[in-house]
Amino acid sequence: MRKQALIYMIMAGTLALSGCRATSQNTAANAAAVEQNTAANAAAVEQNTAQDGQNENNDGNGASDENGAPDGNGSPDGKGGPGGNGGPDGNGRPGGKGGPGGAQSAPESYDAVDEITSDTSESGKTYTSTGTDENAILVSDGATLTLKNFKLNRTSGDSTGGDQSSFYGIGAAILATDGTANLNGGTITTDSKGGAGVFAYGDGTVNISDTTITTKQDTSGGIHVAGGGTLHAENLTVETSGESSAAIRSDRGGGTMTVNGGTYTSNGSGSPAVYCTADITINDATLIATGAEAICIEGLNSLKLTDCDLIGNIPDNEQNDCD
Repeated sequence: MRKQALIYMIMAGTLALSGCRATSQNTAANAAAVEQNTAANAAAVEQNTAQDGQNENNDGNGASDENGAPDGNGSPDGKGGPGGNGGPDGNGRPGGKGGPGGAQSAPESYDAVDEITSDTSESGKTYTSTGTDENAILVSDGATLTLKNFKLNRTSGDSTGGDQSSFYGIGAAILATDGTANLNGGTITTDSKGGAGVFAYGDGTVNISDTTITTKQDTSGGIHVAGGGTLHAENLTVETSGESSAAIRSDRGGGTMTVNGGTYTSNGSGSPAVYCTADITINDATLIATGAEAICIEGLNSLKLTDCDLIGNIPDNEQNDCD
């Protein structure tokens, strides 16, 4: 059976659709497209495929992400089957909520070009990062960072990406782990594995608006939460090109994301527009995946879409063959 739906759900998460328009770039997928405005119908899509726990290697689509499982984390919960090994999921969330687990542990520290540990406000500056697996900007120690009209470029040919980037934000351009980043009117570009645009982890919060984010390599989501982080986005233009690089992305430990307006495009294999292992609400946005389903929901998490345009395109190849 070919996975040709616009929406792919693993372990029966919750999806609510209201006023959304769905289009498949794969003509064969139109017959399998989700009926809109009915969460029950959406939940039925691909259930027979997803329930077997044999999902292949992707951000929800079957493309390889280094460690050979959904979003590169080794199958749901990183332990080879839904729900993990019983008990808390990754970051103390009982019942498996929050997405993939795995054996990776949180880093004791991060390398960053600029570590913000006290309240800071800057405008019109350019930030550059070229180190291996480093963050350009890290917000910690309860600080508040405010950036306006900024540019940030992160480039590294030696960065590794993988689970440490997906779970904890290592290598992200801007990472908030304990504090708040308020970002407006910026341009963020990354060309490194694990180079997410902005990442909220743990007690970190990111508020970002009117900003363009472009990521070019694998494991490089546009906006990303994990470990219980919080992110609010408004009127962004996000485009990603790598594998396992959803424009709107979450991972182990989940978190909360609210997205209002903007265009979010994922071009890589196994990179849906939205990869949900968190509680995500999206309003009035355009969500495009050129090499995967538009949306993937993994674990007992929730995604609410209102007045969104969905475009998905799952290639007809053996990675998408569930026979």
